[in-house]
Amino acid sequence: MKMMLHRNKLIPALLSFLLLFNSFWVNTLPIAYALDTATTSTTLDEPLEPFEASAFATIDDFNQWMKTLLEKEESFPDLLLDLDFLLQKNQLQANEETHALATALRGLGAVVIWDGFIPDSEVEDDVEGTDPETPETGMLEELPMDMPDEQPETSAPEDVEEEMASGEDEPVSPEADEEKDGFEEVDGLPEEGVELKDLTDWVEIPVEPYGPAAQGLLRMQEARGPPSTDKSEWLLVTYDRPQGQMRLMSAQAIDKIERLQQISSHTDLVIPQSSEDRETLMDDLALNPNVIAVEENQPISLMAVNDPLYATQWYLPRVKASEAWTTIVTSGRTLSPVKVAVLDTGVQANHPDLTGRIAAGGFNYTNSTSNPADGHGHGTRVSGIIAASTNNSTGMAGVAYTWPVSILPLKVLDDAGNGSNVHMIAAIDYAVQQGAHVINLSLGRNTGGAIIAEETAINNAVAAGVTVIAAAGNFYSTSLVYPAAYANAINVGATSNDAANTRASFSNYNSTVDLVAPGVGMVTTDIGSTYTTTSTPTANGTSFSAPIVSGMAAVLKGLDPSVTPAGIKNILTTTATDLGPAGKDNEYGWGLVNFVASVDSLIENSSPTQVTSLSFSSDLPSPQSLGQTIALTAQSSGSSNPLYRFYVHNQDTGSWVLVQSYGSQNFYNWTPTVPGFYTLVVHAKDAFSSSSWDMQRGLSFEVSSAQKVTSLSFSSDLPSPQSLGQTIALTAQSSGSSNPLYRFYVHNQDTGSWVLVQSYGSQNFYNWTPTVPGFYTLVVHAKDAFSSSSWDMQRGLSFEVSSAQN
Repeated sequence: MKMMLHRNKLIPALLSFLLLFNSFWVNTLPIAYALDTATTSTTLDEPLEPFEASAFATIDDFNQWMKTLLEKEESFPDLLLDLDFLLQKNQLQANEETHALATALRGLGAVVIWDGFIPDSEVEDDVEGTDPETPETGMLEELPMDMPDEQPETSAPEDVEEEMASGEDEPVSPEADEEKDGFEEVDGLPEEGVELKDLTDWVEIPVEPYGPAAQGLLRMQEARGPPSTDKSEWLLVTYDRPQGQMRLMSAQAIDKIERLQQISSHTDLVIPQSSEDRETLMDDLALNPNVIAVEENQPISLMAVNDPLYATQWYLPRVKASEAWTTIVTSGRTLSPVKVAVLDTGVQANHPDLTGRIAAGGFNYTNSTSNPADGHGHGTRVSGIIAASTNNSTGMAGVAYTWPVSILPLKVLDDAGNGSNVHMIAAIDYAVQQGAHVINLSLGRNTGGAIIAEETAINNAVAAGVTVIAAAGNFYSTSLVYPAAYANAINVGATSNDAANTRASFSNYNSTVDLVAPGVGMVTTDIGSTYTTTSTPTANGTSFSAPIVSGMAAVLKGLDPSVTPAGIKNILTTTATDLGPAGKDNEYGWGLVNFVASVDSLIENSSPTQVTSLSFSSDLPSPQSLGQTIALTAQSSGSSNPLYRFYVHNQDTGSWVLVQSYGSQNFYNWTPTVPGFYTLVVHAKDAFSSSSWDMQRGLSFEVSSAQKVTSLSFSSDLPSPQSLGQTIALTAQSSGSSNPLYRFYVHNQDTGSWVLVQSYGSQNFYNWTPTVPGFYTLVVHAKDAFSSSSWDMQRGLSFEVSSAQN
């Protein structure tokens, strides 16, 4: 049969059709066709060259045919070539020349379907946690088995025990009241509820390569015009291992895809046909067991902020703050929460730019109260530079941007700005106890020399992992200022706002200065400020240089919680912009702090340590009812900086929901709102890992709409024994469920028969008139009306019936 190589101009729907049925048309349709769908015309161009599908006798003939293609055209932006089919059809074995020619075609824009492009190095073994296991639901055998509503005699349920006590309310079985459902840990994403349906509904389709650098999307857009949907509706599909040139997809997913392009070894870009298709397409794509995430495309940009005073904060561009923010955001890293203790005049906690930034536990050492209110303003100004809320359309931007950096206000100076080192020493120790990661000391003295008690407090804080940053002093001299002059403190001097970054005239300079930061004309928060006036609060002094460095140190600590105070100091000093004489000098120390360089250094030198073990547990067993909050907790080892994220998988619908993104918080409180069967999954990885996850664990959980029966009593109006013909009134009482149902059985112990005498209903009593003498067990089952279980609880009574008439 003749096979034609065409440069077709196909409409998008026709292309989807061809891709969908690629595996079924090997003898009827072209194995090379165009990708140019910019036109709606279905008219075929003249064929490039007709050939027989089995015309290649040798691999050399095949290679010569590809050479002919390369000689005819300069580029192939609209060509899809199925080499897998051709090689298989002609029973040929590719060689190095085949690979080179196929690579050349692909480099000129052709989409080449060939497994030969998957190097061995990309075929990875399963990582622990990637092999799904189907979790067991933990359902125990019902007890007793359901009986028909009629009254036939049947064999006895095996695990209903007889009671010989006469007329007493006792459970039929000690085990009967135990929970019937359980859960277990599973390695990997569970397969339960993720059905691939029949294989005829799933096909392999090719994906376009993204490279070369920055040309893939441009080439795609030039060839076919702009996509139908906005970038905000594009999807990112991430797989659990590097992908080759083919993708396994369901027919329903293919029908909703306009374009599919590989953008990295693990991730594809999927462009939906329309915005209406996006939500259902996300669910369809998630059915693939190799897919670990289907996420929305997110915009990124330079970290411009909407704070109205940002334009006047000249010092942030001077230390390259915006570049540092951009680097962190584009790196995809998540910052752990960091607490900065500010030992100062207190803070105005309700300042509009500090709302939500003040940590609990503040203290006022000047009057021994828990209210560190700022009646001076100095502490509020310092706090704003470190952590003023950013991108809140209010006031200024803090160095810590929008990351979880909080201020622990410790008031050691009174409202006149005076205090004593006894307060400072006590506050340093308290800050360590409160879990501070950084201590800012914008205070000091240049008299009295070193004090061992002060230095010991600082040394102890640093030994506990707390970075201490202090102001160099504003005494216009070379005098030593304490606590900044202590060896374990980072001593920060001030520079002016001129282009040369000259030392501010007031800034003390000597051999103990480690770094400098801007300290003149510092726009910052002030007490009483509501930003309603046209005036802009500014401040001068090394007191406002130190918090720039404290804010930077807090961000570095958030990026890598394992970094030590010595590590932070080393990063800041080695990445500073040298000023004055080369190297360290008395005026500038090691130079002007460079925020982006310090972030780059931390990221480059942080080696990820993989999570090697992971456990996952809940505080309540399965099943539970709607509205019940279930506390999920993960514990890991191996990584010094573990991050966790949590998913909820509805096994009934197949949907996956990311309920908590990666962060240091290792727990999640889940309150189900829809009944069904679920798998709760946690991923764990090192904060610096580039992988999607290091390990994962799952718990299977049943959620019922029922409120379970939690207690049940069963009684009769007459004691045992009774005579034939005597009616005995049986009554059940329960609690826990607002909609209880009851059913009643009569078990003849002599014959072993069981009779269901009253089916499930709201009636909690049954009047029994025995007609045959013997020994009986009367059983009641109770459950919630919405429960899917056979029963929640059961109780039994033993009864003897004699033939004698009373």
